[in-house]
Amino acid sequence: MTFARSLRSRLILAAAIWVALGCVVSFVVLSLIFREQTRIELENEVLVHVEEVFRLTQVAEDGSLSLVSRFSDPRYDYAMSGYYWQARLGDGPPLRSASLAETVIDWPAHRHAPDRPVELHEALGPTGPMLIAEKALGTGTVDDPIFQFVVATDMRHLKAAVAAFDARARLALFIFAVSMIVSAGFLVLFALSPLKRLQRSLQEVKLGRKPFLEHEFPSEVQPVVTELNELINSMGTLLQRARTQAGNLAHGLKGPLSIITDEAHELNAGRYTPESSAAILEQSLVMQRHIDHHVARARAVAGIKMPGLSTSVPVVIDQVAEAISRMYPDHSIDTTGASDVDLAVAVDTRDMYEILGNLIDNACKYSNQRVVVAAQFAGGDFVEVSVDDNGPGLPPEAWKEVLAIGIRWDERKPGAGLGLAIVDELVSLYGGSITLGQSSLGGLSVVVRLPRSR
Repeated sequence: MTFARSLRSRLILAAAIWVALGCVVSFVVLSLIFREQTRIELENEVLVHVEEVFRLTQVAEDGSLSLVSRFSDPRYDYAMSGYYWQARLGDGPPLRSASLAETVIDWPAHRHAPDRPVELHEALGPTGPMLIAEKALGTGTVDDPIFQFVVATDMRHLKAAVAAFDARARLALFIFAVSMIVSAGFLVLFALSPLKRLQRSLQEVKLGRKPFLEHEFPSEVQPVVTELNELINSMGTLLQRARTQAGNLAHGLKGPLSIITDEAHELNAGRYTPESSAAILEQSLVMQRHIDHHVARARAVAGIKMPGLSTSVPVVIDQVAEAISRMYPDHSIDTTGASDVDLAVAVDTRDMYEILGNLIDNACKYSNQRVVVAAQFAGGDFVEVSVDDNGPGLPPEAWKEVLAIGIRWDERKPGAGLGLAIVDELVSLYGGSITLGQSSLGGLSVVVRLPRSR
């Protein structure tokens, strides 16, 4: 099984790609959120510290600056720690944190707007880029010089915090992705396990150990199992029908073939009589009818499930009546009851010719020269075709008997007893029915009910 054709591999690969993509997007989003939150905290920290420098700084009478008390954060006491503060009054010497050592924060003082007493900036400091919070008081005149307070934090601390978070996030998301992909693999294997059981069950049916698929399957797979069981049952039914029909054909041909063989022996012995040739011809016709019957049935079985079957009933009736009227020129075949309606049935056209040909021929054979054919709707899904004649008819006890293969109620008429039997089998195969009764004309009435074409 190649990777491209494996449903399991495709699902696991799709899950792996989806999980990996989700983890990458999650990492980027989380990193951005952490970076932004850390910067906000850093800004809040420098803002708090610049206020602390402002509150702790005092001016002596000589203009020098000093702190009232020690600064709260010890990080500002270590040289070049990246945390710095500075205070300056005008152009005087600055007061600065021990962390600045001999350097100063060279940030020009300027007057702030009243609504912005503290401003945030980014600038280059002693140890690299810095975030600066500046508080400035005064107008900048000689009598009111600008009193500037600055607190700066090296941006490398922000970068270090983000880098540490990113490293931990990558590791955590990698472990999460691996666990999710493994879990997805097990989930796919579990979800597809019914298909494996279905395969084993099919093998048991194939080997003849079980007649049907007997396992209980999930609701998504069970309809397929039900359809497969129906298919297996249908195939078994078709096989049984094929065996039965093969037996029926052999049985139907056995008798005529025996008679033909006997007559052939008589002819071979030189005992020729006119009855011999007539018997051979009659039995040959009987065999031909048997073969035609089974061929028609096989064709109907093969085509009954084909979609789009549609045959116009009036067209077939008119053509069959015209053909049979040539065989019975002294008979009247009335088809006006079928020509004025637009009816179509879900039956193969050749089978419809077979059905109506047998019915009309049988009616003409036993009638007193009058046959009436009619068609009409029967409910919403069926069409009824009736064939009536004015012959002697049949007693009620014969109506069921004449539908059997080889049964002729009137032995004086030629035939093999297959006409109505063929009609009955074909109609049944298409889901229809055939009913025999007393005709209003005095003879036999045959009503065929067939499914309507949609």
